[in-house]
Amino acid sequence: IDKRSTDKQQKLDEIWCTVTVKDSNLEYQKHYILTYLLYDQGGWNLDEVDSDESKKVTVIPVKGVTKKDVKESLEGKKLKTEEGKWNIESGEIKSLKIQSQKTDLEKKTDNLTVKITLDSEVENASGKVNMKYVFDDGWVLKTVKGQGKLKISAKKDKALNASGDDLISDLEKEEIYYAVNPDERSDDDEGSIMTDPIQYNIKKDEMSNFKIVSDKRRNKGKDVIYKCSFDMKKTMMSCNMEAEMEYIYDTEEDENGWYLDNISTKIKPDSLSCDLQGEWKGTYEGIGLESGNAELNITSVDGNNITGVYSYTPDTVNDSIGLHSGSYNVSGTLDPEYLYLKLTAGDWVNQPNNEGAFEKQDIKAEFNFVDGTIVGRGQDNVLFTVKK
Repeated sequence: IDKRSTDKQQKLDEIWCTVTVKDSNLEYQKHYILTYLLYDQGGWNLDEVDSDESKKVTVIPVKGVTKKDVKESLEGKKLKTEEGKWNIESGEIKSLKIQSQKTDLEKKTDNLTVKITLDSEVENASGKVNMKYVFDDGWVLKTVKGQGKLKISAKKDKALNASGDDLISDLEKEEIYYAVNPDERSDDDEGSIMTDPIQYNIKKDEMSNFKIVSDKRRNKGKDVIYKCSFDMKKTMMSCNMEAEMEYIYDTEEDENGWYLDNISTKIKPDSLSCDLQGEWKGTYEGIGLESGNAELNITSVDGNNITGVYSYTPDTVNDSIGLHSGSYNVSGTLDPEYLYLKLTAGDWVNQPNNEGAFEKQDIKAEFNFVDGTIVGRGQDNVLFTVKK
């Protein structure tokens, strides 16, 4: 009892008191105002119980953090592992042992070193963790930090350890898009001639010097990205290619767990070698009667620099309406990233008698190493297709 006010004439007794409740972990102190009334029959009876709002409820720790507290406070926290960050979810703490604990009940602090093992479908992570708690109406975790990165150990029956042959086999099954994915490509791309990107498959006998450069594991080992490189040789093109292959572990998606989710490839531009030099012959087609034979004679290839002669002969000759043959020098470059030929028109080799104002045009074309064609825009912006 902290204080008391008794009024016998009013038959009223008010008592201000502190009640202490204590269990094995905490001690609570709460403050109340008790109002008693004196009745003619029955004597003094408790009439009202009110909390004393002028005083704060206090909670005092009796002991430090328990193993249960540690486990509950770790859920939802992130710890660094050898493979990245591990977000601890419910049920993933396989084992937990408090190795040291320094509890200061007076300062309401508790510092612990905990040995922990985390468990996922594919791998385990284990190590030591430093944890700092302060008491504020209960033990609150303020900081958690691993003593270095938690060590990863794979589950032998679940881990993905793909070999070079495994990756090659998966590469053979996939369709590869040169330069850009079709969903990311528009007809407005600079120099774009074809409506679709080059699409092809890679065969095992077209690959050599295959190397796994790295394998990165994320999401508790359930996401593995292999980076590899290899030399590729097609009929009219050779290069060094880099591939990134992402595998996901999901038993709902695949009964075996692992499936190939994505492949991205990139040709190293400085390794690209295209068999362009020589005579490329085919046809062109424009508006109305404007159609005929086209030829691109590539006379010199020096790295990405190209020189040659572009020639055209109409199916129907009519000089009065501009249907005549002609040829002119061209020179420019091959863009190795997109296989674009950008050739500037030079001097006439065979100049028409009745040359049109826009007849001699720069050449913009694309080299398709799969079907062995060059498709582009020539004189008067006609569309031509030629093969070597």
